[in-house]
Amino acid sequence: MVIPDIPSNESYLIASIKEIILTSRKNIVRSVNTEMLSAYWNIGKLIVEDEQKNQERAQYGDETLKHISKRLKAELGNSFSISNLQFMRRLFLAYPNQQTL
Repeated sequence: MVIPDIPSNESYLIASIKEIILTSRKNIVRSVNTEMLSAYWNIGKLIVEDEQKNQERAQYGDETLKHISKRLKAELGNSFSISNLQFMRRLFLAYPNQQTL
């Protein structure tokens, strides 16, 4: 496909529009990543709070994570494997203050 010559003012307009679109796409990706990180941190927090039940340290049964994973995968998709839930838990434990993310 051959694109006909475009007058310079149209060329500037097209370049400006492309820049807006490309910048917006980058911002959308960044925003989605930030929201997903926040969601994963909050999921990890809920898991830790549930496992500790006001104790300083606690063991979390594999059966509980299996059950949570099975239910979430059935309702929300495969992103909630046991290993992903463990990573979310570790994320919260590594960064207990969400602002440090």
